[in-house]
Amino acid sequence: MLELTAMLSISRPSAHYRAHADFMGIGVSADADIDIRDVQIYMDATATLTIDGIPEGGLQLKNFYVREN
Repeated sequence: MLELTAMLSISRPSAHYRAHADFMGIGVSADADIDIRDVQIYMDATATLTIDGIPEGGLQLKNFYVREN
């Protein structure tokens, strides 16, 4: 049996989105800014190993979450 537990933390990710639509000379625009202080990603999984120690059938996810702080 193989157990894998991992936590990844990303600090201060940000994104910007801009859209514009124009039809027959009339247009509309939209902007969005996203600022996040911290994102944490957690994963806990297991895998069954063959007699040679090779993972068989992939990882079985036991617990997974994404949390924004």
